[in-house]
Amino acid sequence: MLLGKDGDQFLSLSQHQGGMNRWGSLSLSGRKPGPVVFRKRVCWQKGLHVWTFSHNSSKQEPLLNYFADPTIKIGDRIFILNKGRKLAASVVAMPAGEQFRYLFETDPSFPVAGMSGPPVYLPRPGAVIGAFQAANHRTKATIGGFELLQME
Repeated sequence: MLLGKDGDQFLSLSQHQGGMNRWGSLSLSGRKPGPVVFRKRVCWQKGLHVWTFSHNSSKQEPLLNYFADPTIKIGDRIFILNKGRKLAASVVAMPAGEQFRYLFETDPSFPVAGMSGPPVYLPRPGAVIGAFQAANHRTKATIGGFELLQME
């Protein structure tokens, strides 16, 4: 996901995307993948990593606003933004113990294929707060997990 914060641009990836490599490919708005240089890793979490990056197409792409340290409550409505779609969900469980993900539930089921780390949007601050990380079924998921981005 492309993020904007304090005039900077960031790229958030699931850990299995990009790994430790400083080079990668990025497909923006259905265009062919092009080279991206990951400049500086600013965050490494259990399921995510966030980099500053350089890519000349990024200036033409909308950046999503990022909000740090949101207050999340059970029952909060969130949206998973993926491939031009908004998947509405409600937070049903908070992280506890070894569990580092917030859990959400959706009304309709959804396919998980191609959903590695899409942004989680919270309407209250009007910004991205985290990234989708897991689901309970590959083709008909109704429960999933997301991780807050910790870029501070």
